[in-house]
Amino acid sequence: MGPVLLTAVIATPIGVFLLVIGDPGPIRRFMGVVILLFAVLMLFGWRYRGPRNLGTSVMSGAIADLLNGFAGLARTWMSLYFLSAPDVSRVQRANMYISVMTMSLLTMIPLAIGGYATEDTRTRSLALLAPYAFAVWLGARLFRISSDRSYQLSAIWLLMAIGISVSTL
Repeated sequence: MGPVLLTAVIATPIGVFLLVIGDPGPIRRFMGVVILLFAVLMLFGWRYRGPRNLGTSVMSGAIADLLNGFAGLARTWMSLYFLSAPDVSRVQRANMYISVMTMSLLTMIPLAIGGYATEDTRTRSLALLAPYAFAVWLGARLFRISSDRSYQLSAIWLLMAIGISVSTL
């Protein structure tokens, strides 16, 4: 996790810069297509089976951080990377949560410094906090009673639903 999180400090602000200068319409469609692509790869069983070392961790972190800063897609990439690991779902889930929460916090810093964290953004964030907290709580409860395979399939189908909804907005 260390190399993945360390690259976030460098790559996330670069992704945020690309987001700020980009056109929202194409970025939204890009997000939907990327999410669907990753979900389909996982659904059909594609797994990264190569080495997991410092180099692959740094590369994976850099890709996730750029995607996170640019389009909020860290969870999608990290899902693909961590769900491919030979770890049990508990470890996969923990790795995803730690990496994505760190990247999300690091995304807010350049947005706030650049003046993009407006009153509207703060209001929407606060409004979404309760539904988000409930979804996390429900997910934790369901995770306790799920098998590794049902967890993975649920994550994949949720990604597909998100990808379809984002790309068609």
